[in-house]
Amino acid sequence: MVNLMNKITLQVSGMTCSACSLGLESFLKKQEHIKEVTVNLILQTATITYENPLTKKDLVRFVEEAGFSCEKRKNKTLSWKVFLIFLVLGLLLMYISMGSMFHLPVPKFLNKEISPINYVWFLLLGTIPFLFYGMDILKSGIKNFLHRTSNMDTLITFGVFVNFLYSFYEFVLVLNGNFGEVHSLYFESSAFILLFVKLGRLIDRENKNKAVDTIQNLVTITPKNGTIVKEDKEVQVPIHEINVHDKVLVKPGEVFPVDGMILEGKTHVDESLLTGESLPVLKKENSEVYAGSINYEGAVTYEALKVGKDSMISHITKLVMSSLEKKTAIEKMADKISRYFVPFIISVAFLVFLLHFFLHDFATAIKYFVTVLVVACPCALGLATPLAMVVSVGTLSKKGILVKNSDAIENLSKIENILLDKTGTLTTGKISVVHEHYEDENIPIYLSSLEKNSTHPLAIAITKQYKNFVKVKNFKNHPGLGIEGKIDNQIYYAGSSSFLQKFSLKNPYQKEEKEYTQKGYMIVYFFTKQEVLGLFALRDEIKKDMVGIIKELQKDYQVSMVTGDNEVSAHVIAFELGIQNVYAGTSPEDKEKIALDASPSLMMGDGINDAPALKAATVGVSVYGGSDVSADSSDIVFLKEDLSLIPYLFKVGKKTMKIIRENLFWAFFYNIVMIPLASGFLPITLNPMIASLAMTFSSITVALNSLRLKKISD
Repeated sequence: MVNLMNKITLQVSGMTCSACSLGLESFLKKQEHIKEVTVNLILQTATITYENPLTKKDLVRFVEEAGFSCEKRKNKTLSWKVFLIFLVLGLLLMYISMGSMFHLPVPKFLNKEISPINYVWFLLLGTIPFLFYGMDILKSGIKNFLHRTSNMDTLITFGVFVNFLYSFYEFVLVLNGNFGEVHSLYFESSAFILLFVKLGRLIDRENKNKAVDTIQNLVTITPKNGTIVKEDKEVQVPIHEINVHDKVLVKPGEVFPVDGMILEGKTHVDESLLTGESLPVLKKENSEVYAGSINYEGAVTYEALKVGKDSMISHITKLVMSSLEKKTAIEKMADKISRYFVPFIISVAFLVFLLHFFLHDFATAIKYFVTVLVVACPCALGLATPLAMVVSVGTLSKKGILVKNSDAIENLSKIENILLDKTGTLTTGKISVVHEHYEDENIPIYLSSLEKNSTHPLAIAITKQYKNFVKVKNFKNHPGLGIEGKIDNQIYYAGSSSFLQKFSLKNPYQKEEKEYTQKGYMIVYFFTKQEVLGLFALRDEIKKDMVGIIKELQKDYQVSMVTGDNEVSAHVIAFELGIQNVYAGTSPEDKEKIALDASPSLMMGDGINDAPALKAATVGVSVYGGSDVSADSSDIVFLKEDLSLIPYLFKVGKKTMKIIRENLFWAFFYNIVMIPLASGFLPITLNPMIASLAMTFSSITVALNSLRLKKISD
């Protein structure tokens, strides 16, 4: 019997560092019938591919057995209120414990010198609530230890329990009359370790939430309801009840609920959340509209064409989430380091304990054992790469740049060669008449009427430009040459210069033909058997601002044009753009080889023939609206035809890697500096409370550094 494969994404709470996510991944992969697992620390998700005998309930149980939870997160406001209550209690503990050291007034019945019994009972009873407050941390640490995995919680749990048990031992001695031991209690250190870890996690959660705001906005920008028109009546229905081909009404100020094409009306639409385009876009009959866009001024009705998971916004969200599930090479490297880091720190802590035990005493050994464990928690290391990557993906999506593969962001900093397809990438891909020569004003009407009967690309371009038509009789096609037809008892011909030459006519436009051909224009003659009546030069127009974009890219990269077009046409466009290196007349296989040979390369295209090269290039970029094959083959998709965003894409890519390297540097530098201080063998030393505060500060530093990516300007 063949087991069916299923895939599910679970929301997981309780992960705080890369060691947590790696531990969960490792544990889940060991379970029977689970085939693939990807855990995302920042999004707090676990994507699991599993066989049919397992159910969602089984998977949730596995997650809980690993020390985590699939429960919904607690209310943010309540979490902060609870923290503030424990902060007040913690400060009270610290005041009673350390107040006399700074000659501060301490009540006599709690003074360690005057009432030692009351004092130790107060510290014990005041610390126990903190153990319950941090129970999620302690349970996670214990479960990971039992499952032979280790993470930040393992270090914290070791530190808190060792510190608490030692303090409890000293507590018993004081109760038995050894009042000198009253100075060897560190109950408040256990309390503050948990308190500062909780503070760090609250702040981390805030920063993670900011990082994924853009992605969450993609999911929530569509309205809950929409208005459909049935039998001339307006009916408001839930969005999931709108079906393909329904007639949908959207009034001014409303949000389009599904994708479709306008049937009636005219308006301007805000598509900024989808494409990053800040200016309103004019929409009229036959214009496409997308779910999540905002209607500005006019009421429009449109036909629903893509609903639910088929809509553009659903497609974008799916691709963005998919890109964040994949780990980059540098993230995998950080994960590998984290996997060995925790056992290494535990070993160092035990070594520090033994040295202090033999050189000093048991109390000193315990103090520095706990301090090393706490200060070396790999929180910052775990956040360094994934948080920066999430912020980067969110920042690019705001500009209409969709990252399908997060490896592409890392690879952008390696690119040396940029390969650009011509048609649809450098040019508009829309052929139009740019020069015309004729004397009779009826010539364009006659030409377009004749061309209306043809399906040739040039014919389509001409009929779009000249929209007045007359009746044509006896239409005939001459393959490879042109067409003919009768208008008002006169036979007219339209076609190439080769077609014209067959009639041995005197050509008054030979000079113009030579000039336009050298520029790569396509020529259409209109004539009768007796004379040439007109010449029309057509071409594919270069996209707006492309000359400036190419010039800017050439400052740092080798820019080449790769096209299937002929040499003349390709070199004319390349000359106008200032591109020196041209690959013309290339097949899809040729483009693929060029992309491989130019590695590390970025290939940008939009056609089916570009797909092999997009896949072969180090980074493949396609333009949304091109072929589905090219979009599927690329790593990055531009949601609008604004190629001025290419330099911005490189800017974000380089900045992301710079910030990741900074994060990793500071995470390692922090541990390199703090562990010797925590060991107690240097003139400057730390205690467990200061160590936990320093650990929290390191995570905050990494998070704030990552959030700088949100402020990158064009």
